[in-house]
Amino acid sequence: MCEINENLAKLWKRKISIFAILLLLLLLAATIAEIYGVINIIKNSETPPYNIDTVAQLIGAIGSILLTIGLVVLYDKQASISKQQTAIQDNQEQLMQAEYEPKLKSSIGFKERQSIQFEIHNSGKAAAHDVQLMWEYGDQKYSWTKSVIRSGEMTGFSLLDENDNYLLHPDEVKEFFNEIDGPTISYKIECRDILDNSHEFEGIINVVEIIESRTDPVEFSNPSGISDELSNIDSTLQKIQREMKTSPIEQMEKRRSSFPKESTEKSDDNGDNQTE
Repeated sequence: MCEINENLAKLWKRKISIFAILLLLLLLAATIAEIYGVINIIKNSETPPYNIDTVAQLIGAIGSILLTIGLVVLYDKQASISKQQTAIQDNQEQLMQAEYEPKLKSSIGFKERQSIQFEIHNSGKAAAHDVQLMWEYGDQKYSWTKSVIRSGEMTGFSLLDENDNYLLHPDEVKEFFNEIDGPTISYKIECRDILDNSHEFEGIINVVEIIESRTDPVEFSNPSGISDELSNIDSTLQKIQREMKTSPIEQMEKRRSSFPKESTEKSDDNGDNQTE
């Protein structure tokens, strides 16, 4: 069914040429009918063979019609070529525009699996100039500007609560956004490209949905490596505290006792080395 519709659409685009061909076939059928006496359109054509005047009339009529049909077909062909050239030019302009057009977008990023940040990213092929980013959530509004964001460049911002405290872990971010009016961040980005054309991007990010779609026990639980590092730090602190309780003289004695004893060598008369 789709192929039939596509073919009908192509035929409709060439309707002028099809009409000209049908008119030519009609003319051919009328000529044959005239010759065989089925119709009698041309004067003095009752009894073939025709005289010179009749043949001249017939040739002149056919030639005029063929010339008209040819002009119609030529016009249709030129119109079709012109449409194709226009489509090609439009496509080239779009490709050239894409080479100089930045594409900025904000999102929620997961940094080192343990923290969340608000990000702006340029996924376009061109740099964005005079960038101005504005975002808000709850009753809090923020803005940020930068002269250039290059293609593929990303910048992240920490999320803050109403008291300007950092929101890092996904659990606390989720809890905070569930308590405010809406669990979303709305943003708007304004910039210019290298040709000084202005661009504007905006959107809404549902923070809670993103966290719930990415949360899993492995990703957001404390890795075993971090627990080991915390244990090492605790042991180091306890050691420092013990050393602070002892006097400096005792600390020096302990350090000396930890050093290896030096050995001295003497030579006897036979030239052999002896160690005391």
